[in-house]
Order: sequence, then C-alpha cells, then structure tokens
Amino acid sequence: MRKILWIIILIFPFFTSHSFSEKYSITNPEKFQDEKQKSYHCNLSNDINKKSCSGCENYSTRTICCYDEDGKEIWKDPQYSNSRVKYFGEVNKNENIDTDWYLFDAWGIKHKRGIEKKYKHGKSLGVCIKQDGTGFYYTAVKSYSARAGKKQSWVNITSLIGKRAWTGSSGNRYGESNKDFPISVGEIKKFQLAYDYNFKSKGTYNNNITFFLRHPDDVKPFIEIMLKFDATARKHKKIRFKNLKTNNYEFIVWSNKGQESKRKIEGLEYFFSIDSFERNTKINKDGNYSIDINLKQVFDYLVERKLVKNTDIVPGIEVTTEIWDGIGEMKIKKLKYQIVKE
Repeated sequence: MRKILWIIILIFPFFTSHSFSEKYSITNPEKFQDEKQKSYHCNLSNDINKKSCSGCENYSTRTICCYDEDGKEIWKDPQYSNSRVKYFGEVNKNENIDTDWYLFDAWGIKHKRGIEKKYKHGKSLGVCIKQDGTGFYYTAVKSYSARAGKKQSWVNITSLIGKRAWTGSSGNRYGESNKDFPISVGEIKKFQLAYDYNFKSKGTYNNNITFFLRHPDDVKPFIEIMLKFDATARKHKKIRFKNLKTNNYEFIVWSNKGQESKRKIEGLEYFFSIDSFERNTKINKDGNYSIDINLKQVFDYLVERKLVKNTDIVPGIEVTTEIWDGIGEMKIKKLKYQIVKE
C-alpha cells in the first residue's frame, strides 16, 4: 500500500503542472494575440480597427478565409478582426540571424487540403512568430482530405533569405536589400548554410530547407526542392531518384515529376517537387539540431540529373516548418549562409 502511495505522489505533479500542450492550447487564445505577445507577430488579434481580412486579399475566394469563432463567414463585416491566414514581416537581424523576413501561410485553406470548410478563426489555429527571427510557436488542428483519403499538411512557417520565386509576392520587398539573391544556378561557386535550432513538437511536421526555382523570364516556380531533416511526417512522392550526397549528409530522394496534373485541383500543377529525406537525422528528445550543409553540391546534383539548368534562377532560401497538426515550439539559435559567385 505504501509503495502504491509513493507512485501516486510521484505521478501527481505531471497531471497538476502545466503541460507542453496546455501551454499553447488554442483554448487559451491570449497566447496568440499580438496585444499580449509584444515581441511576436501573431495570427489572432482583438484590435477591431485593423483592416479586416487583409490576409485574404490575394485569395480568389475570400469566403473560405475569414470566419468568426463559430465558423460563420465574416469577411464582409469590417467590425471583425483580421483572420490572418497569411502574414509576413521584416526581421530585426542580429549577428546570428541572416533572415530577411518571415512568412506564415495557412496555405491549405486556399489549396483545398481538407481544412477549407472546417477552419474556424480562433479555434483551428494559433501562431506567433518572434520578430527578431529567433523562433515561433503554434497549435493546429488536423486537416483531413476525404478526396486524398489522408491527413495533409496545411500550414507553413518560414524564415526567408532573399525573395520567393513568385515575383508578385508582397513580402519580396523585404528581400530587396539582399545583394546575393536572386542568383542563377550557374553563378554559384560556393554555397554553405548553417542552421542551429531547438524544436519540440507533439504532432505531425517536418523541418526543411526549401528552394523554389523559376526560369529566367517566368513569374512563378517550375520546381520545389525540399531538404527534410527532423520529421514525424515521412510520406513521400512516388518516383524514386538516386540518393543525393553532400559532404556530411545523404538524402533519400523522391519526386512527382511527370505527375503534376494530379495536383490541379489544388492549383499547384505548375511545378513539380523533389522530396529529400536526410537518412541519418533522428528525432532528438532534447530537441537540438545542428545543420551545416554544402548547398552547392545539392545544385550540382540537380544539374547533373537535368532537373534544373545553369540559367535557372534561385531567388532565395526558405527554411520552413511544414505542419499537419499538433503543437510545437521553435527556437532558432543560428541561421547563417555564405555564398560566393563565379
């Protein structure tokens, strides 16, 4: 009896203390309000004077973007607060952070990933991004697509260096001062990226380094290259390519090249994807990860396999957490790059 009592005493604090889940639960919306998280940019706001639904302006159907807490469409009512399903901002850099700007995008709403009819502002998603580029935290409900018959990713939180491949992207103005980008593949002589971070999550996600490339005269990308490291989402495309090797990493590479039309319903058929999983990266219990990668070798691999040409344009670097569901917290210790032109 005494032994059982001691077990109960030892376990009790785990149930009475604030758990990781409780800390960022969407049931505590104040955790995701700009007014209460001063050093962060968050997706919830109580300020009714802010422009309503500004995060939905570029979407073809605004009625799937802006909802009240009960899921009612409110995008025509100026008295409701900003739904912020997409927002961005300039980063206040320091000596360890080369990030030019950050981007939050609940892109699965626009691209019909299963969440578009179920999303409820203030209930489905909470995101706060630190404005100095050193991290973020989030909570997200799952997005299940009956058409695809599976859960699908629907939220990206990204640190951007340079610009995006979509030339009309409003956030690209924050990459104007970066003199290294855009750059053509053939101009790259040396390209190194160091990324040190602590990431803890309960849910489905991957952390990746991504490049969207475009042809010289195009306004949007033709290819997405994702280098994935720690991940609880391991599903991949159907076509297997030769492994990609750099000095200290080896990636298992998959693609949907030639099958782009299958993404037409999502409006993403204009580019194909390269899904690359680093084969030796495991989930660390302490959440610490350190990446130091030779990106020149990545582009050499792509050119060798005739997936890209030397004339194709690299507009910038996207360091992203791709989210299916759950909660998570990112602390970025270092995000630095070095690039040398031919």
